[in-house]
Amino acid sequence: MLYGTFDTDDASLNLEGTLILPQLQFQRQTNFLVDTGATSSSVHPHVFEDLGIDLQAIMALPTSPIWGIGGSITVYNAHGFLAFQDSDNAYLYEVAISIYDPKNPPDVPSVIGRDILERWRMVYAKAHGVLEFDVLDADYTWGVSV
Repeated sequence: MLYGTFDTDDASLNLEGTLILPQLQFQRQTNFLVDTGATSSSVHPHVFEDLGIDLQAIMALPTSPIWGIGGSITVYNAHGFLAFQDSDNAYLYEVAISIYDPKNPPDVPSVIGRDILERWRMVYAKAHGVLEFDVLDADYTWGVSV
């Protein structure tokens, strides 16, 4: 079982995971907004800037538009992995990651979208302080000892 948190400032739902982008030689624990309205998972460029990753390497990736409630934006596309861990297992997902344009990032955080969320069962009861994710399947799963 994975456990998320509630942001007290804006009531957003958050979950920590590990973002792995082999093409950019990048791996980092990242906080994601849980976004059931997002088709796919996206990453804000500040996660790279904090580690001194050359943003030119990101801007060399192929681009595509994505659409949301505020219209469309251009993103850079990378093949990567998202990993999550509970007390018993680690779960790895091989996914296409959209990276917001470093020159003009939207005012939204990194998000976990339905590409991952549709593979979990989510229980959300803020009044009871519950945000749980029961992992139904993953591309790779292995046991861990915490």
